[in-house]
Amino acid sequence: MKTRRSLCSQAGGLLAVVSIAVTAACSAETAAQKSAATTVPVPPISAPTAFHLPKLDRAQWQKLWATMPGSAARRCVRVKHRSSVRSNSFIVGNFQSYIRFWDGTLDNSKLAYTPLYPEPTTPQLAVSAEPLDGQPADSLVVQGTNDYAWAMNGVPFYATGTLLPHRGRWRLVATAGRNWGCFDLML
Repeated sequence: MKTRRSLCSQAGGLLAVVSIAVTAACSAETAAQKSAATTVPVPPISAPTAFHLPKLDRAQWQKLWATMPGSAARRCVRVKHRSSVRSNSFIVGNFQSYIRFWDGTLDNSKLAYTPLYPEPTTPQLAVSAEPLDGQPADSLVVQGTNDYAWAMNGVPFYATGTLLPHRGRWRLVATAGRNWGCFDLML
């Protein structure tokens, strides 16, 4: 009897450990996502000298890409309540301001797309939007420059108006050269 109870206790303990592991694996999407701490290439690109901005700080660039919530993998990530989010080779934000002030106008539809691989000749940014809640797939308007904007710390980004036609659940897919990112947004 004692052996049977001990065996049952061990089996119960094993089931508890497996259950925790499965729950953790299956709920990874609902847990706070963090980019994997990987080393990313520091781009050999700097703001034009007329801007009088500092050169891109290698340590800050590494930290930005290693600590940004989201995923380094090529997959779609949920924006949730986060300000900025990483998906593969794009960091996009400020989603909090975008959601809060969105009114269907270009003036209040600004997002910044920071590419992991900026190039000396700026590749065109393309953003597609797909409704995820059964709403009609009206056309997306993305207006921005064909050149980089530059943050005060020397980080290049695409400054855009990402104009969605209505509130709802959206999947934004951004591409520019070899950069790709996918963001699921509840607007």
